[in-house]
Formats: sequence, C-alpha cells, structure tokens
Amino acid sequence: MPYLVEGVGRGDDFLPAAYDSSVVDDVIPVPDAESFEMTRRLAREEGLMVGPSCGMAAAAALKVAKDLPADAVVVVILPDGGRGYLAKVFNDGWMQTHGFLGDDASVKLADKVSFNPAGIPFVLENDSLVSARQSIEDAGLASLPVMVKTPPVRIGHVIGTVSLAQIDAASPTATVKDILGAKPALVGSGQGVEVATKLLASNDFALLLHDGEVEALLKPGQLS
Repeated sequence: MPYLVEGVGRGDDFLPAAYDSSVVDDVIPVPDAESFEMTRRLAREEGLMVGPSCGMAAAAALKVAKDLPADAVVVVILPDGGRGYLAKVFNDGWMQTHGFLGDDASVKLADKVSFNPAGIPFVLENDSLVSARQSIEDAGLASLPVMVKTPPVRIGHVIGTVSLAQIDAASPTATVKDILGAKPALVGSGQGVEVATKLLASNDFALLLHDGEVEALLKPGQLS
C-alpha cells in the first residue's frame, strides 16, 4: 500500500462488479501531494470537510476542466467525509513529517541533505537473518528499515525496522518478517535541521520524506 490516500489506487483496493471499463474515457493519475493540497483547500476555501479521496477527485476534475469550454459543467462526486482524517491530512505535524508541508525553520533539511533514494540502505521483509545482519553491519548502524521492495520507495513500502539485537535473540530459522520491529522515525524535507537532530539523538536513523517519498536515510551526527 505505497500511497497515502486511502481507498484509491492501492494494492488492497478492488473494482466492484458494476464497474464497466468500456464507458471510461480517461484515467487521470493524481499524486498524494496534489490530493492532500486540494483536500485542505476544499476545507479552507469552500467549507467542505472531506477526505483525501475527494481532494483527489477535485484535483482530477480541475485537470479535465482546463480542456473544456468555459460554459461546461463538471460534476464531481465527493465520496468521503473528513472526520476520519483529522490526525492526518488536516494535521500540520503529520503533513510536515511526511514531507508535504514545511515548517517555519530558516534552514530546512532539503537545503542541507542530498536526496539519494536509490542509495538508501535497507533490508527486505523476506531476507534471511544472515543477509539482514550483513546489510546492517555494512551500513554501520544498529538497525535498518525493512521494505517490501528495493528503493526508491514511498513510505507505504516501509513496514518496520530490524535490529542486530532482534537478530541475536531470534530463532536461526526466522526471517526478517518474523521479527519485524517498530516503524522508523520520520522527518520531512521541509522541516528544520533541529527537528532531525532531536530525532537522531534517540534513534538509530531517520528517514527523510518528500511528498511521501523516501529520499534519504539520516544517521546520527550527519547534520552536525
């Protein structure tokens, strides 16, 4: 489930039996960032407290409208209320941590850190513990993020962490998935350096996100 907008375009979604693809003229992709921005605009500018899938629909409608005559009428169905997303899309802290919003820091992480999504050290969920140990030691850390696919990835592809301590305590026949640890610390590209520095004081690493994409792995001491 790599995307953060719920109920749309995710691996666990399904098409109802009533869906008839032959009557669909076009499918318009809308990324998380555009969906969240439009969702917040609908609340702020139109007084509509709706969910991110509605922001996605409205963003797609505006793209369609650009190619229509000035007197055309565009009907958009908004299928979800916003009450269930108060801690996510309507929460500035969540939006900042996931790299969709910046804070008021004068020096932001995007100004200090080079994005290198394909170079992030990682462990795959089905790796053996021997392989996981080697990856962690090669990275010079005590733990690494566990992913469902090779980077570059979105935050939805990161399912937890695995540490050397967990490996030491595990059964020799276990896989990484069997001993999966907590989700890693996250920091957004638009947040200040001091936010990451504070996180790294109590975590082995932090993942740097921009628009929900994992762009770098930050290590303690890297920003000093």
